[in-house]
Parts: sequence; C-alpha cells; structure tokens
Amino acid sequence: MNLKSLIRKPMKRRLFLCGVGFLIVGFIIIIFNIEQYDEDVIYKLLPSMLTIIISILSSLLILIINFINPKSIENYRNFCAYVHTPFEEDLNNQLKGNIEKIDRFIFTDNWVIILYTFSVKVFNANDIIWTYKSRITDNISCIPLANNTYLHIHLSNRKKIAVDVNIANSDILIDALFRRAKSGYFGYNNKLRKRWLYDKTNLIKDIKSSKQLIVVN
Repeated sequence: MNLKSLIRKPMKRRLFLCGVGFLIVGFIIIIFNIEQYDEDVIYKLLPSMLTIIISILSSLLILIINFINPKSIENYRNFCAYVHTPFEEDLNNQLKGNIEKIDRFIFTDNWVIILYTFSVKVFNANDIIWTYKSRITDNISCIPLANNTYLHIHLSNRKKIAVDVNIANSDILIDALFRRAKSGYFGYNNKLRKRWLYDKTNLIKDIKSSKQLIVVN
C-alpha cells in the first residue's frame, strides 16, 4: 500500500464521471440535432462526435499525467489537504508498517489519511491544533431526515477538515488522533471557536509552543 494506490480509486471515479458527463452532453446535442434537422445528419453530428472524442482523450491524458506515472508531490496537491515536504517517502514507508483502519481513516505512526469518494486527504498528526465532534440533523422543509456525526479537525496550516463518520466510531477516531498528536485541543467550547475564527494565528502559535494535549470539557 502506498499513496499512489490510495489515490487510484478516487481518480478513476473522477475520470469516469468526467467521461460520463461529456457523453451525456454529446448525446443531448445529438438528439437536438436529429430533431432540428432532417438532412445532412452526419454533418450535423460532427460537433457532437468531436466533443465525445475530445472528452475521452482528455480523460486519458489526465489519467496518464496524474495517475499512471506521478513524478512529484505536485501531482498530489489536488488530493491532499496538507503537503508536508517531503511527505510522500515518509508516508509510504509508514504505510508498509503497522497501520490502523477506522471508518474512512487510515492511521500510520504519524500520518492520517482520509478516504473520500472522489479524493484523498492527508495530514500529519503533529499538525493538529483542535479536534472535536458534532451531531447535525439534516432537514427538508423542517422535517428531520437524519442525524449525521462529523469529526472536525483544524490544522496548523489553517485548514479545517470536516468528515462525516459513523457515530459508533467517532470517539474511537478522536482517541486515535489523540494518541498520535503531540499537541492540540480535543473537545469543543465557544471560546476555542471564537479564537479559531478571529485569532487563529495566536491560537496556532500558543498550542505549538505549549506542546500539550488539552482535553476540553
């Protein structure tokens, strides 16, 4: 297992949807042309066929550049929430050792990988600033449909990751992050929320200098 292999499935899904989208557009144009014209149908269909051919070639080119033979971490920037240079070699080495899989997370000694349907996010556990979970109820016309559990992870590069997780795994995931982080707040309160919104720089500086794991009640 390595980063390239983890990116493979999301990349294929993206390319598949891209190709399907272009095909749908092409067929819509074909149908429109057939309804509008009774003669020279082949001539009228040429733009549609060219659209389909270009979409297929574009998808293959993206596949070759970003998936088959990635030559540097630049190719991973669209898939990773955080780039820790040189992160790829260290991450791949740790993936060969003991790893822990929980929900859509993969944990190595220092790295955390989150697998999404169309992307992969990677960050170093040492860069965690603040982590907490929340329960959100989805509503349509004031009718509650489902309660979703989210894990919110704030990083020292000022990025925030919100991940929809199984409620049964939420505390297990927080514990796994806690065991790997060197510092950070774990838990929610309004004071931390305001500091992240309005005083983010000093919050990051304070937690990095303190080098403490702080549980917030």
